[in-house]
Amino acid sequence: TYIDTKMSSDYNFFGLDDPSDDFKGLSLDDHSDDDNNPLGQIILKVGKDKLTISKRDAMLSNFLESALMDPKATEIDIMSGNLATLKLVVKFLEEYKGELPQESLPKPLPSADLEENLKKIIDSRRAEWTATFFNELSKDNLLNVIELANYMDIQPLLEIGLAKYA
Repeated sequence: TYIDTKMSSDYNFFGLDDPSDDFKGLSLDDHSDDDNNPLGQIILKVGKDKLTISKRDAMLSNFLESALMDPKATEIDIMSGNLATLKLVVKFLEEYKGELPQESLPKPLPSADLEENLKKIIDSRRAEWTATFFNELSKDNLLNVIELANYMDIQPLLEIGLAKYA
């Protein structure tokens, strides 16, 4: 999968650099270590705290993807949540390495077992990891993750979190 670099020619009309030029030919399918990640890293800032994430993983958030359209962006302010919750969200994004589930969970949920429901849309290993991730969250942390997933526009994280809460 390649990042779509066919953007409006308005950038050239207004004498602006096309932000997609920074990403031409880069594949999001590359699951190499962050040090070898051709997209580099970005700093997420919540209050005074900072956290680094690979741009590949950050692109899974529609909010961060929009912010990364500015090729000069090095830090992105997260105006919701706290560092502990942001760490949980980043942990989730890092596990998925640039590829979130494309399918939604079935509705109504066929089982009360989150892992069984997840196996219908993702591979067994990742379903087990994701179920464990959510099952280990306290109710407060789960609600905080849901809120931050909504703010950062990470639909699969939001959907799975809501399914767990239900």
